[in-house]
Amino acid sequence: MHPSDVPDIRARELLTVTALAEYGSFVAAAAYLKTSQPALTRTIKRVERVLGVTLFARNTRRVEITAAGREFVAVAERMLNELHLTVRNLSEALGERMPGEARIVSIGPVTSAAAREAGLEVGVEAKRHDVDGLLEALLEDAANRG
Repeated sequence: MHPSDVPDIRARELLTVTALAEYGSFVAAAAYLKTSQPALTRTIKRVERVLGVTLFARNTRRVEITAAGREFVAVAERMLNELHLTVRNLSEALGERMPGEARIVSIGPVTSAAAREAGLEVGVEAKRHDVDGLLEALLEDAANRG
């Protein structure tokens, strides 16, 4: 596969498309993603431009996913799930653990209250990375552990 055959789309943009498809509203999807509606609109327009297709038919009152949008969302969801599993597996492979110690890598919010409800003792070290920087952070962490 030649690099020019691969569309320049980031994981965050995939997430934006899937959120709009799920919520069916620019306002609701923007709130979920903690971004502004104009920023979400720009992202959707950029992805559509890169792909050369219309993913969402929209007017001032409605947003409807197109057939191309449904097809792309299915692929985007698979890609995001694969990315999540890969990052988790890398974390497990690169991290050294004490017996009974677990590392949780999340692309979404995780609360210590939820962990305690599951019967886990919690020590939290929170680091925030965008998906593009997450692999680098995991590799750096592994290198620092020796």
